[in-house]
Amino acid sequence: MSERPPPQDCLSCKIIGSCTFLGLSGYTFMHYLQTPKAQVGNRMFMAAAAVGFAGVGIARAVWTPRQQPS
Repeated sequence: MSERPPPQDCLSCKIIGSCTFLGLSGYTFMHYLQTPKAQVGNRMFMAAAAVGFAGVGIARAVWTPRQQPS
């Protein structure tokens, strides 16, 4: 079986993917701010989700897969 090289990630794919997750993070954070402070569990979940989405967006922007040694 022949080994194929890993697929290359185009720049527009990185930009769209990063902006999508960063936008989702902003949207979730906006809802975090609008949630009443009495709903502590919901606020914690939304804050964690917003941080997670931001992390994925940043990782998508800067991370590139390593090439496998031949």
